[in-house]
Amino acid sequence: MNNVKYSRSQLSDILVEQEAVIGYTKKDGTERDVHATLIPNRIPEVKNPAPVKETHLTVFDTEKQQWRTLLVDQIRNITLEVPNSGVKVASA
Repeated sequence: MNNVKYSRSQLSDILVEQEAVIGYTKKDGTERDVHATLIPNRIPEVKNPAPVKETHLTVFDTEKQQWRTLLVDQIRNITLEVPNSGVKVASA
């Protein structure tokens, strides 16, 4: 795994286009994976979104069907699935 870090904007751009598995470290030190997306037709309508700090990224967890807010600097890796191929591309 390499040490490439993505900005909040880059992560948002990726997640608007496709789902990804994001590995991150929670505040308590435990590690977790979230199946995340921001694809408009895959997320519920948000009527009054709360402001989010630039250091955080809010994503929709497609497995839990809930919103998650991640600290961008705690993201360990992101795995993208290439559509219709079964191929997964991992990055750090």
